[in-house]
Amino acid sequence: MSLRKFVVLSNPRTGSEYLARLLNKHPDIHCLGEVFAVPPGDGVWNHCSQKMQNKPFAYLKKLGEQSGKSVFGYKQISNWLPNTGFADVNSYIKDSILHGYRFILIQRIDLLKEYVSFMLMMEQNYGHINKEAGEARSIKINVVHAYAQMRKWDAFNKSCESAFSSLNIPYLSLVYEEDFAEDKKVKSKTFKYLEVEPIKLNDPLQRTNPYRLEELIENYDEMMDYLTKKKRFVRTS
Repeated sequence: MSLRKFVVLSNPRTGSEYLARLLNKHPDIHCLGEVFAVPPGDGVWNHCSQKMQNKPFAYLKKLGEQSGKSVFGYKQISNWLPNTGFADVNSYIKDSILHGYRFILIQRIDLLKEYVSFMLMMEQNYGHINKEAGEARSIKINVVHAYAQMRKWDAFNKSCESAFSSLNIPYLSLVYEEDFAEDKKVKSKTFKYLEVEPIKLNDPLQRTNPYRLEELIENYDEMMDYLTKKKRFVRTS
């Protein structure tokens, strides 16, 4: 049986690590983490390779063959796409198709909450799914930086969707706020898409920041005023 391959495309803090954990509990699936990430040196990022690969698909082929599973995949976070050697999303997706990959795109509707979650993660030096929520911790954010980062993440999502549309490529679309509310939903969709037998799991997502934005952002009013003037990314928590 030939190896079936997939890649999880997403921005940070969208549930991709949680999805990888669910997939790895299936006996037929092996899903790596952020293979092409260059970690900041303190080991925060899970499953990261510390080398930039000049021939990413040859490297991935070797990892897939070593996995011993019939379905093999990995996470490709937007921040680390340049490390694969591709200049843009479209060329990366085209070459991935040629190498037999199918795609899972995870998006988060509330990009501001995503940004705050990302900044809290960096500040508090914790990773993803293994830390339960404690008391709400607020931070003051740079509104200009926050807006610029949200624009980059939004552009990545749209570039992926545009590439899939122009190339007429089917893909699985997952939305953090909708599909990750319970493990049954995301599991059912993903196992079906990857054409593997469903298995029973009870592994709900533990949200590390299940709080309203007003509780998380010290300068919340400043942030909202800035986004209102820009007429983008304005959402109520």
